[in-house]
Amino acid sequence: MGFVKWVFAGALLALASTADATPADDTAIRDVEAAQATTWNAHDAHGLAQLFAPDADVIDVRASQWHGRDATELMIAQAFASVFAKSHLRIDAVNIRSLSPDLALAYVNWTITGIGSAADVARSGIQTQVLKKVDDRWLILSFQNTSAMPDRPQPTVITQPAGKHEADKPKRRCIVGNAQGGCIVGG
Repeated sequence: MGFVKWVFAGALLALASTADATPADDTAIRDVEAAQATTWNAHDAHGLAQLFAPDADVIDVRASQWHGRDATELMIAQAFASVFAKSHLRIDAVNIRSLSPDLALAYVNWTITGIGSAADVARSGIQTQVLKKVDDRWLILSFQNTSAMPDRPQPTVITQPAGKHEADKPKRRCIVGNAQGGCIVGG
């Protein structure tokens, strides 16, 4: 019976560690995301970098990757000096999932305008962030930014005959098909 008690206690502990964030933690994480927009819109690379942990990992929308707060500040400063010089970021939604009392996962939907020569074009996307509570302050530990693509139909898989005699020849499998039913990439 002692084993069952330990298993039950372990299950309760596991459930407790994935409980929802406290209201104070939820508010603090949302404040980090609001500060992200505020510092971005002020083109304040230093202020924005302070939202990241010193050992943060960052992947931007181009799949560029860097490590650490200092590298984050440098990359953001370079972006503000060029393509994002006139940009404006809006945080549209923040969804938070508590992973433990000091770790949280946040999905942050965003819209940005004022990018380079396409200043009037709004772009949107989603950030996936892991935040860590350090000394009662939430910091971004891991950051993956993904730009939304216009809706396109998913590629289809089409099986097409390889020659005139379908029964005699193996079929060629189409990996990516077009809207007209043709094969773009075959295998």
